[in-house]
Amino acid sequence: MGSIARRPLPLAFLLTGCTVQGPGGTIELMPAGVEGQTAAMPGYTPPPHPEKRDEDELIAELSALSGAQEAFRRQRGRYAGSPGELAELEEYDRPSGGIRVRIVEATSGGFSAIAERGSAECAIFTSGVGPPRAYVSAPGRIECRTR
Repeated sequence: MGSIARRPLPLAFLLTGCTVQGPGGTIELMPAGVEGQTAAMPGYTPPPHPEKRDEDELIAELSALSGAQEAFRRQRGRYAGSPGELAELEEYDRPSGGIRVRIVEATSGGFSAIAERGSAECAIFTSGVGPPRAYVSAPGRIECRTR
């Protein structure tokens, strides 16, 4: 007889105390637990909360915007005042998936911007301008909050 392997099951099964004999050995079926409880499911990673997924995408969007702003400044000697100006660059794709990006301030010395989707909001600013929101504390760092 082969070794016993423990395998978590999807929530739909919720079986306990069952053993299945297979070609590779015996499999002991364990309870899958309840939503939010992963102790009974080693290796299980729950899907990200929708707000966390939004935050991750907003961070990626502001990172892309920041890179495009630097390229725009090298070419024009100032930061772009709108995402539309950045669209002229190959380095920047307009936001997608319901993400709204707003450049709050843009000068020759810096820029600040906000990205929003759903209840998630992220912001960035560079030295040379002030933060677009009070929760953003350091130049060059993207920070987020849930509204």
